Amino acid sequence: MGNMARRRLIGPTAALVAVAMFGLVACQPRPRPTRIVAVATVLRSSSDRSFELARSFVAVRRANRSVETSSAALRLDPTSRFQTMEGFGAAITGSTAYNLLSMPARERHRFLVETFSVRRGLGYSYVRVPIGASDFSLSEYTLDDTPGIENFALQYEERELLIPVLREILRINPHLKVMGSPWTAPPWMKVSDVTSRNPHPHYAAGYLDPARYQDYATYFVKWIEAFQANGVPIESITMQNEPLNPWNSVSMLMPWDQ
Repeated sequence: MGNMARRRLIGPTAALVAVAMFGLVACQPRPRPTRIVAVATVLRSSSDRSFELARSFVAVRRANRSVETSSAALRLDPTSRFQTMEGFGAAITGSTAYNLLSMPARERHRFLVETFSVRRGLGYSYVRVPIGASDFSLSEYTLDDTPGIENFALQYEERELLIPVLREILRINPHLKVMGSPWTAPPWMKVSDVTSRNPHPHYAAGYLDPARYQDYATYFVKWIEAFQANGVPIESITMQNEPLNPWNSVSMLMPWDQ
């Protein structure tokens, strides 16, 4: 086919394509008007650590009755309810507090703000602390190592490490909830098994002596009162950390029937 023939075909063909495209565009529905109703904070972490809780923001828009973002649509059904979440957070042990207090005060405060501030950070709302030593403490101990519940007393890790850190966090987030968990009862309250009830005067393994239930309940009460007297209100407690694990350096078995 010659050049002249090509020129004759190009004109009509282009016109038909243009008409088809115009018709396609004209038939597309007009986008629904949207308006920004909120800005969602997105935190991203990656396996290669190129992102570690990297913060970005996504505009949430309302289109008719649905809520949309730039990449996904979210449908909120306030009538569908499940269990209530009490909060999200982390554990603070003796070693955690030791490391935090080893940081320069300005850097520690910045880190705690980034972690616990509702407006300027991640907004952690719950922390768990050990009642006595944990397997992440500087040493093994309980708050009543000398037999007799009248000998209960906070120790170095509570007085000098945990409570100062918790009070600093509470100044950042006054609504923080604190949970306490024991890793073990005082050794004089423990037995090797609940049948023979042979004494088990060790920080690891063993069971709570059924004859010491009242003493152990008083131990919890004294711990709650001591922390509250030092400006740290207690929201909740658990009876035992890892109740089926006797292998930690500080541990105690507590089956369901105890």
